[in-house]
Amino acid sequence: MTKDRIQYLYNQYLKDACSEEEFKELKASLQDPANEALFADLLDENWNLLADDELRDMVPEKSEMLFKKIVSHPAKKTATLTFWIPLAAAAIFLLAVSTFLLTRIDSSEEQKMTADNKITSDILPGANKATLTLDNGNTIALKKEKGGIIAADNKLVYTDGSMVSDDNGPGKQTTTIKAARMATLATPVGGQYQITLSDGTKVWLNAESKLHYPVEFSQEQRTVELEGEGYFEVAKDSRRPFTVTSEGQEIEVLGTHFNVNAYRDGSAVKTTLIEGRVRVSSTSDREKEEAVILSPGQQASSVPGNSQVRVNSVNIEEITDWKEGLFLFNNESLKSIMGRLAHWYNIEVVFEGNAGNVRFVGTHLRSKGLNNLLENIESTDKVRFRTEKGSNGKERRIIVTANY
Repeated sequence: MTKDRIQYLYNQYLKDACSEEEFKELKASLQDPANEALFADLLDENWNLLADDELRDMVPEKSEMLFKKIVSHPAKKTATLTFWIPLAAAAIFLLAVSTFLLTRIDSSEEQKMTADNKITSDILPGANKATLTLDNGNTIALKKEKGGIIAADNKLVYTDGSMVSDDNGPGKQTTTIKAARMATLATPVGGQYQITLSDGTKVWLNAESKLHYPVEFSQEQRTVELEGEGYFEVAKDSRRPFTVTSEGQEIEVLGTHFNVNAYRDGSAVKTTLIEGRVRVSSTSDREKEEAVILSPGQQASSVPGNSQVRVNSVNIEEITDWKEGLFLFNNESLKSIMGRLAHWYNIEVVFEGNAGNVRFVGTHLRSKGLNNLLENIESTDKVRFRTEKGSNGKERRIIVTANY
Protein backbone atom coordinates (compact mmCIF):
# COMPACT_ATOMS: atom_id res chain seq x y z
CA MET A 1 0.00 0.00 0.00
CA THR A 2 1.30 3.43 -0.90
CA LYS A 3 1.93 6.22 1.58
CA ASP A 4 -0.65 8.42 -0.17
CA ARG A 5 -3.31 5.78 0.29
CA ILE A 6 -2.45 5.32 3.95
CA GLN A 7 -2.49 9.11 4.40
CA TYR A 8 -5.99 9.27 2.89
CA LEU A 9 -7.38 6.43 4.99
CA TYR A 10 -5.81 7.80 8.14
CA ASN A 11 -7.26 11.27 7.55
CA GLN A 12 -10.67 9.74 6.88
CA TYR A 13 -10.49 7.91 10.21
CA LEU A 14 -9.51 11.03 12.14
CA LYS A 15 -12.43 12.90 10.55
CA ASP A 16 -14.74 9.98 11.45
CA ALA A 17 -15.56 9.72 7.75
CA CYS A 18 -14.34 6.18 6.98
CA SER A 19 -16.69 3.97 5.00
CA GLU A 20 -16.94 0.35 6.16
CA GLU A 21 -14.63 -0.79 3.36
CA GLU A 22 -12.11 1.99 4.02
CA PHE A 23 -12.12 1.13 7.70
CA LYS A 24 -11.36 -2.53 6.94
CA GLU A 25 -8.57 -1.44 4.60
CA LEU A 26 -7.07 0.85 7.24
CA LYS A 27 -7.24 -1.85 9.89
CA ALA A 28 -5.48 -4.34 7.60
CA SER A 29 -2.73 -1.86 6.79
CA LEU A 30 -2.18 -1.05 10.47
CA GLN A 31 -1.77 -4.72 11.30
CA ASP A 32 0.86 -5.20 8.59
CA PRO A 33 4.39 -4.72 10.07
CA ALA A 34 5.63 -3.82 6.58
CA ASN A 35 3.78 -0.50 6.90
CA GLU A 36 5.40 0.52 10.19
CA ALA A 37 7.92 2.87 8.55
CA LEU A 38 5.16 4.55 6.51
CA PHE A 39 3.09 5.20 9.62
CA ALA A 40 6.13 6.50 11.49
CA ASP A 41 6.75 9.07 8.72
CA LEU A 42 3.07 10.00 8.65
CA LEU A 43 2.96 10.60 12.40
CA ASP A 44 6.09 12.74 12.25
CA GLU A 45 4.52 14.88 9.52
CA ASN A 46 1.26 15.28 11.45
CA TRP A 47 3.15 16.27 14.60
CA ASN A 48 5.03 18.97 12.73
CA LEU A 49 1.75 20.32 11.31
CA LEU A 50 0.22 20.90 14.72
CA ALA A 51 0.04 24.61 15.36
CA ASP A 52 1.32 26.15 18.56
CA ASP A 53 -2.22 27.26 19.39
CA GLU A 54 -3.46 23.69 19.15
CA LEU A 55 -0.85 22.53 21.63
CA ARG A 56 -1.34 25.47 23.98
CA ASP A 57 -5.11 24.89 24.09
CA MET A 58 -4.77 21.21 24.96
CA VAL A 59 -6.11 21.48 28.50
CA PRO A 60 -6.42 18.31 30.63
CA GLU A 61 -10.14 17.86 29.95
CA LYS A 62 -9.64 18.11 26.19
CA SER A 63 -6.62 15.80 26.22
CA GLU A 64 -8.51 13.16 28.19
CA MET A 65 -11.43 13.36 25.77
CA LEU A 66 -9.08 12.90 22.81
CA PHE A 67 -7.32 10.00 24.48
CA LYS A 68 -10.59 8.18 25.19
CA LYS A 69 -11.79 8.80 21.65
CA ILE A 70 -8.58 7.39 20.27
CA VAL A 71 -8.35 4.23 22.39
CA SER A 72 -12.10 3.50 22.17
CA HIS A 73 -13.32 3.25 18.58
CA PRO A 74 -16.72 4.97 17.94
CA ALA A 75 -19.62 2.66 18.82
CA LYS A 76 -21.38 3.20 15.50
CA LYS A 77 -18.75 1.12 13.74
CA THR A 78 -19.19 -2.60 14.31
CA ALA A 79 -15.53 -3.45 13.82
CA THR A 80 -13.00 -2.73 16.52
CA LEU A 81 -9.39 -1.82 16.02
CA THR A 82 -6.41 -3.55 17.49
CA PHE A 83 -3.89 -1.63 19.55
CA TRP A 84 -2.25 -0.37 16.36
CA ILE A 85 -5.04 2.23 16.02
CA PRO A 86 -4.53 3.78 19.46
CA LEU A 87 -0.82 3.76 18.74
CA ALA A 88 -1.18 5.50 15.40
CA ALA A 89 -3.67 8.13 16.49
CA ALA A 90 -2.36 8.86 19.96
CA ALA A 91 1.21 9.23 18.71
CA ILE A 92 0.21 12.48 17.01
CA PHE A 93 -0.29 13.92 20.48
CA LEU A 94 2.67 12.03 21.93
CA LEU A 95 3.38 13.64 25.25
CA ALA A 96 2.14 17.00 23.97
CA VAL A 97 -0.07 17.38 27.00
CA SER A 98 0.53 17.86 30.70
CA THR A 99 -1.92 18.84 33.41
CA PHE A 100 -0.70 22.38 32.94
CA LEU A 101 -1.54 24.59 29.97
CA LEU A 102 1.28 24.07 27.52
CA THR A 103 3.49 27.00 26.80
CA ARG A 104 4.67 27.49 23.25
CA ILE A 105 7.09 24.75 22.15
CA ASP A 106 10.17 26.61 21.02
CA SER A 107 12.13 24.77 18.35
CA SER A 108 15.17 26.98 18.66
CA GLU A 109 18.49 25.40 19.48
CA GLU A 110 18.54 27.12 22.87
CA GLN A 111 15.41 25.20 23.92
CA LYS A 112 16.60 21.80 22.79
CA MET A 113 18.61 19.39 24.90
CA THR A 114 22.08 20.71 25.52
CA ALA A 115 25.12 18.63 24.73
CA ASP A 116 25.68 17.99 28.43
CA ASN A 117 22.17 16.62 28.89
CA LYS A 118 21.83 14.66 25.66
CA ILE A 119 22.02 10.89 25.94
CA THR A 120 24.97 9.90 23.77
CA SER A 121 23.68 6.45 22.85
CA ASP A 122 20.16 5.11 22.71
CA ILE A 123 18.95 3.01 25.62
CA LEU A 124 17.64 -0.13 23.99
CA PRO A 125 14.39 -1.82 25.03
CA GLY A 126 13.99 -5.14 26.79
CA ALA A 127 13.43 -8.47 25.03
CA ASN A 128 12.32 -12.07 25.56
CA LYS A 129 14.55 -13.14 28.44
CA ALA A 130 13.86 -15.55 31.30
CA THR A 131 15.25 -18.36 33.42
CA LEU A 132 13.53 -21.49 34.69
CA THR A 133 14.58 -22.74 38.12
CA LEU A 134 13.58 -26.28 39.11
CA ASP A 135 12.90 -27.52 42.64
CA ASN A 136 16.32 -29.22 42.76
CA GLY A 137 18.03 -25.84 42.27
CA ASN A 138 18.96 -26.29 38.61
CA THR A 139 18.51 -23.13 36.55
CA ILE A 140 17.93 -23.11 32.78
CA ALA A 141 18.50 -20.02 30.64
CA LEU A 142 15.57 -20.05 28.24
CA LYS A 143 16.13 -19.16 24.60
CA LYS A 144 15.48 -15.51 23.75
CA GLU A 145 14.27 -16.23 20.23
CA LYS A 146 11.51 -18.56 21.44
CA GLY A 147 9.50 -16.21 23.68
CA GLY A 148 7.49 -18.87 25.49
CA ILE A 149 7.33 -22.39 26.92
CA ILE A 150 4.58 -25.01 27.30
CA ALA A 151 4.36 -27.44 30.22
CA ALA A 152 2.20 -30.42 29.26
CA ASP A 153 2.21 -34.22 29.23
CA ASN A 154 5.13 -34.38 31.66
CA LYS A 155 7.43 -32.53 29.31
CA LEU A 156 8.55 -28.96 28.71
CA VAL A 157 8.77 -27.52 25.21
CA TYR A 158 9.10 -24.13 23.56
CA THR A 159 6.10 -22.74 21.73
CA ASP A 160 7.53 -24.02 18.43
CA GLY A 161 7.59 -27.60 19.78
CA SER A 162 11.35 -27.89 20.38
CA MET A 163 12.47 -29.39 23.68
CA VAL A 164 13.73 -27.35 26.62
CA SER A 165 16.97 -28.91 27.85
CA ASP A 166 19.34 -28.28 30.75
CA ASP A 167 22.19 -27.28 28.44
CA ASN A 168 19.89 -25.12 26.31
CA GLY A 169 20.96 -27.13 23.31
CA PRO A 170 19.43 -29.75 21.01
CA GLY A 171 18.56 -33.26 22.05
CA LYS A 172 16.25 -35.07 24.40
CA GLN A 173 14.86 -33.56 27.55
CA THR A 174 16.85 -34.49 30.62
CA THR A 175 15.58 -36.60 33.50
CA THR A 176 16.09 -33.59 35.79
CA ILE A 177 13.38 -31.59 34.05
CA LYS A 178 10.99 -34.52 33.80
CA ALA A 179 11.35 -35.28 37.53
CA ALA A 180 10.72 -31.72 38.67
CA ARG A 181 7.53 -31.04 40.66
CA MET A 182 7.81 -27.28 41.15
CA ALA A 183 9.41 -24.61 39.00
CA THR A 184 9.92 -20.85 38.94
CA LEU A 185 9.85 -18.83 35.73
CA ALA A 186 11.69 -15.54 36.28
CA THR A 187 12.24 -12.54 34.00
CA PRO A 188 15.03 -10.05 34.71
CA VAL A 189 14.82 -6.27 34.44
CA GLY A 190 14.27 -5.70 30.72
CA GLY A 191 12.82 -9.15 30.13
CA GLN A 192 9.46 -10.75 29.34
CA TYR A 193 8.28 -14.30 28.69
CA GLN A 194 5.17 -16.45 28.32
CA ILE A 195 4.23 -19.85 29.70
CA THR A 196 1.34 -22.24 29.15
CA LEU A 197 0.76 -24.26 32.31
CA SER A 198 -0.22 -27.94 32.43
CA ASP A 199 -3.96 -27.12 32.60
CA GLY A 200 -3.82 -24.87 29.53
CA THR A 201 -3.71 -21.59 31.47
CA LYS A 202 -1.56 -18.97 29.74
CA VAL A 203 0.55 -16.49 31.69
CA TRP A 204 2.51 -13.52 30.32
CA LEU A 205 5.24 -12.23 32.63
CA ASN A 206 6.33 -8.60 32.49
CA ALA A 207 9.86 -7.46 33.32
CA GLU A 208 11.38 -8.27 36.72
CA SER A 209 8.71 -10.83 37.61
CA LYS A 210 8.50 -14.41 38.93
CA LEU A 211 5.90 -17.16 38.64
CA HIS A 212 6.21 -20.12 41.03
CA TYR A 213 4.06 -23.02 39.85
CA PRO A 214 3.64 -26.82 40.02
CA VAL A 215 4.77 -28.67 36.92
CA GLU A 216 1.52 -30.66 37.14
CA PHE A 217 -1.51 -29.39 39.07
CA SER A 218 -3.22 -31.65 41.59
CA GLN A 219 -6.71 -33.08 41.07
CA GLU A 220 -8.17 -30.73 43.70
CA GLN A 221 -6.73 -27.28 43.08
CA ARG A 222 -4.53 -25.06 40.93
CA THR A 223 -2.35 -22.61 42.84
CA VAL A 224 0.52 -20.39 41.67
CA GLU A 225 2.52 -17.56 43.24
CA LEU A 226 3.35 -14.29 41.48
CA GLU A 227 5.88 -11.58 42.18
CA GLY A 228 5.97 -8.62 39.80
CA GLU A 229 3.40 -8.35 37.00
CA GLY A 230 1.58 -11.03 35.06
CA TYR A 231 -1.40 -11.37 32.73
CA PHE A 232 -3.47 -14.54 33.15
CA GLU A 233 -5.83 -16.33 30.77
CA VAL A 234 -7.11 -19.09 33.04
CA ALA A 235 -8.39 -22.32 31.51
CA LYS A 236 -11.89 -23.13 32.72
CA ASP A 237 -12.21 -26.02 35.16
CA SER A 238 -15.18 -25.82 37.54
CA ARG A 239 -13.84 -28.70 39.63
CA ARG A 240 -10.49 -27.03 40.35
CA PRO A 241 -10.43 -23.34 41.31
CA PHE A 242 -7.39 -21.41 40.15
CA THR A 243 -5.67 -19.31 42.84
CA VAL A 244 -2.97 -16.68 42.44
CA THR A 245 -1.19 -15.56 45.59
CA SER A 246 1.06 -12.53 45.77
CA GLU A 247 2.43 -10.25 48.43
CA GLY A 248 -0.75 -8.87 49.94
CA GLN A 249 -3.45 -10.50 47.78
CA GLU A 250 -5.09 -13.80 46.94
CA ILE A 251 -7.16 -14.14 43.75
CA GLU A 252 -9.60 -17.03 43.25
CA VAL A 253 -11.02 -17.78 39.79
CA LEU A 254 -12.63 -20.55 37.76
CA GLY A 255 -11.85 -19.30 34.26
CA THR A 256 -11.14 -15.70 33.33
CA HIS A 257 -8.64 -13.09 32.08
CA PHE A 258 -6.99 -10.69 34.52
CA ASN A 259 -3.82 -8.72 35.22
CA VAL A 260 -1.91 -8.72 38.51
CA ASN A 261 0.65 -6.04 39.44
CA ALA A 262 2.50 -7.12 42.57
CA TYR A 263 5.98 -5.62 42.46
CA ARG A 264 7.67 -5.58 45.84
CA ASP A 265 8.42 -1.88 45.81
CA GLY A 266 6.11 -0.81 48.61
CA SER A 267 3.24 0.15 46.32
CA ALA A 268 -0.23 -1.36 46.37
CA VAL A 269 -0.91 -4.77 44.83
CA LYS A 270 -3.42 -4.37 41.99
CA THR A 271 -5.62 -6.97 40.33
CA THR A 272 -7.58 -5.88 37.24
CA LEU A 273 -10.32 -8.02 35.73
CA ILE A 274 -10.55 -8.15 31.94
CA GLU A 275 -13.33 -10.71 31.58
CA GLY A 276 -15.12 -13.24 33.79
CA ARG A 277 -15.25 -12.95 37.59
CA VAL A 278 -12.65 -13.17 40.32
CA ARG A 279 -12.69 -13.03 44.09
CA VAL A 280 -9.92 -10.95 45.65
CA SER A 281 -8.94 -10.88 49.30
CA SER A 282 -6.02 -9.59 51.32
CA THR A 283 -3.58 -12.16 52.66
CA SER A 284 -3.92 -10.30 55.99
CA ASP A 285 -7.65 -11.16 56.02
CA ARG A 286 -7.49 -14.78 57.13
CA GLU A 287 -11.29 -15.13 57.35
CA LYS A 288 -11.74 -13.36 53.98
CA GLU A 289 -14.31 -11.05 55.55
CA GLU A 290 -13.18 -8.17 53.31
CA ALA A 291 -13.09 -10.23 50.08
CA VAL A 292 -14.52 -8.54 46.98
CA ILE A 293 -15.94 -9.86 43.72
CA LEU A 294 -14.73 -7.96 40.65
CA SER A 295 -16.59 -7.29 37.42
CA PRO A 296 -14.78 -6.62 34.11
CA GLY A 297 -13.11 -3.20 34.11
CA GLN A 298 -12.71 -3.12 37.89
CA GLN A 299 -9.45 -3.12 39.82
CA ALA A 300 -8.87 -4.31 43.39
CA SER A 301 -5.95 -2.73 45.23
CA SER A 302 -4.55 -3.47 48.65
CA VAL A 303 -1.45 -2.67 50.66
CA PRO A 304 0.51 -5.58 52.16
CA GLY A 305 -0.27 -5.82 55.87
CA ASN A 306 -3.67 -4.16 55.51
CA SER A 307 -6.82 -6.32 55.20
CA GLN A 308 -8.83 -3.66 53.34
CA VAL A 309 -9.31 -4.13 49.60
CA ARG A 310 -10.35 -1.08 47.56
CA VAL A 311 -12.23 -1.36 44.26
CA ASN A 312 -12.37 1.19 41.47
CA SER A 313 -13.08 1.27 37.73
CA VAL A 314 -10.14 1.58 35.34
CA ASN A 315 -9.35 1.76 31.62
CA ILE A 316 -8.38 -1.80 30.70
CA GLU A 317 -6.22 -0.69 27.76
CA GLU A 318 -3.97 1.25 30.12
CA ILE A 319 -3.50 -1.80 32.37
CA THR A 320 -2.76 -4.35 29.66
CA ASP A 321 -0.73 -2.07 27.37
CA TRP A 322 2.52 -3.91 28.18
CA LYS A 323 1.09 -7.23 26.95
CA GLU A 324 0.23 -5.56 23.63
CA GLY A 325 3.75 -4.15 23.22
CA LEU A 326 2.92 -0.57 24.23
CA PHE A 327 3.20 2.04 26.91
CA LEU A 328 -0.03 4.07 27.14
CA PHE A 329 -0.02 7.22 29.27
CA ASN A 330 -3.33 8.89 30.10
CA ASN A 331 -2.84 11.83 32.44
CA GLU A 332 -0.14 9.76 34.16
CA SER A 333 2.46 11.28 36.45
CA LEU A 334 6.05 11.28 35.27
CA LYS A 335 7.01 9.43 38.44
CA SER A 336 4.69 6.58 37.49
CA ILE A 337 5.82 6.67 33.85
CA MET A 338 9.51 6.50 34.71
CA GLY A 339 8.83 3.71 37.21
CA ARG A 340 7.32 1.59 34.44
CA LEU A 341 10.11 2.47 32.03
CA ALA A 342 12.71 1.47 34.62
CA HIS A 343 11.51 -2.14 34.63
CA TRP A 344 11.66 -2.45 30.84
CA TYR A 345 14.74 -0.40 29.95
CA ASN A 346 16.83 -1.45 32.96
CA ILE A 347 17.45 2.11 34.12
CA GLU A 348 17.77 3.90 37.44
CA VAL A 349 15.71 7.06 37.84
CA VAL A 350 16.41 9.94 40.21
CA PHE A 351 14.05 12.92 40.56
CA GLU A 352 15.21 16.37 41.54
CA GLY A 353 12.56 18.71 42.92
CA ASN A 354 8.93 18.01 42.04
CA ALA A 355 9.53 16.86 38.46
CA GLY A 356 7.68 13.61 39.14
CA ASN A 357 4.36 15.43 39.53
CA VAL A 358 4.04 16.53 35.89
CA ARG A 359 1.45 14.50 33.98
CA PHE A 360 1.37 13.40 30.35
CA VAL A 361 -0.78 11.81 27.68
CA GLY A 362 0.78 9.70 24.94
CA THR A 363 1.98 6.32 23.76
CA HIS A 364 5.29 4.59 23.04
CA LEU A 365 6.22 1.26 21.46
CA ARG A 366 8.02 -1.07 23.88
CA SER A 367 10.12 -2.32 20.97
CA LYS A 368 11.68 1.12 20.44
CA GLY A 369 14.64 2.73 22.16
CA LEU A 370 14.15 5.19 25.01
CA ASN A 371 15.78 8.30 23.60
CA ASN A 372 12.94 9.40 21.34
CA LEU A 373 10.44 9.20 24.18
CA LEU A 374 12.63 11.27 26.50
CA GLU A 375 13.15 13.88 23.78
CA ASN A 376 9.38 14.12 23.26
CA ILE A 377 8.86 14.62 26.97
CA GLU A 378 11.52 17.34 27.00
CA SER A 379 9.81 19.08 24.08
CA THR A 380 6.99 20.09 26.46
CA ASP A 381 9.59 22.22 28.28
CA LYS A 382 8.40 20.90 31.64
CA VAL A 383 11.36 18.69 32.56
CA ARG A 384 14.96 18.00 31.60
CA PHE A 385 16.87 14.72 31.55
CA ARG A 386 20.55 14.06 32.04
CA THR A 387 22.37 10.78 32.41
CA GLU A 388 25.09 9.35 34.57
CA LYS A 389 26.87 6.05 34.29
CA GLY A 390 25.39 3.39 36.52
CA SER A 391 27.18 0.60 38.33
CA ASN A 392 27.51 -1.32 35.04
CA GLY A 393 29.46 1.54 33.43
CA LYS A 394 26.66 2.33 30.98
CA GLU A 395 24.39 5.36 30.81
CA ARG A 396 21.65 3.78 32.87
CA ARG A 397 21.03 6.37 35.58
CA ILE A 398 18.66 9.13 34.45
CA ILE A 399 18.32 12.35 36.45
CA VAL A 400 14.98 14.15 35.99
CA THR A 401 14.84 17.87 36.80
CA ALA A 402 11.80 20.17 36.78
CA ASN A 403 12.01 22.97 34.24
CA TYR A 404 9.39 25.31 35.70
